[in-house]
Amino acid sequence: MHTPTTAPQDFQNRHSLNWERWALLSGIGFSLLQIALMVFVAIYVLPLFISHEAPVANQRAGYLQHGELLRFTNFLLTLPAPIFLFFLGGLYSAVLRIAPRNAVLAIIIITAGTAMAMLWPLGAVLNSISIDIARNSGDMATVVAMDALPPYLLALGALPRVVLLLATSLAFRSEGSLPRWLPILGFLLAIVSLTGSATLFVSEMFPVLALGTVLFHMWLIALCMALLKGQAQSL
Repeated sequence: MHTPTTAPQDFQNRHSLNWERWALLSGIGFSLLQIALMVFVAIYVLPLFISHEAPVANQRAGYLQHGELLRFTNFLLTLPAPIFLFFLGGLYSAVLRIAPRNAVLAIIIITAGTAMAMLWPLGAVLNSISIDIARNSGDMATVVAMDALPPYLLALGALPRVVLLLATSLAFRSEGSLPRWLPILGFLLAIVSLTGSATLFVSEMFPVLALGTVLFHMWLIALCMALLKGQAQSL
């Protein structure tokens, strides 16, 4: 009489773990895609656009010639956001499974991650407006100002990333299922991200912001792999 009650529960648990596994895998895919996009932009897109110190006519010509490539690139930069949102569900599930007493931290992770996920794509969308302004003979000073929005929103997104790193590291720091260095590195990356957010008022801090962004993706890949390994061992 006991089996019929436990078997459906066991099936439900395995079904939930399958969804969690796919969500954690999407976290790895998200970070790999983000790194690939950053490399693509740095190598193939940014060199096509003239410095803002160049004559206005030359700047406008760059937008007229390469505007569609920039618009398409901005669209590509928005695509990883839904993948990250899917990943957040898996991270939430993993926290409740491994450390159920940290339910509040799990909610904080979801909230901070959602804010972080949408700010950078918003910068890409707003940057596309600068293409329309340039093509319609608008003020190039406005175009230059619009071009600064993605770095500023990336810096703003570093603040919820700090919360995500701290909440995740706190949730797993006392659990033996993950390597001890992962939460420690998460705390250190939170400091780097907080420092990089200073780009909002000191543009020279952008290299720190960029470094913190790349390191965050590497940390996220390591976190997902550790959680997937722990999940496999628990089955």
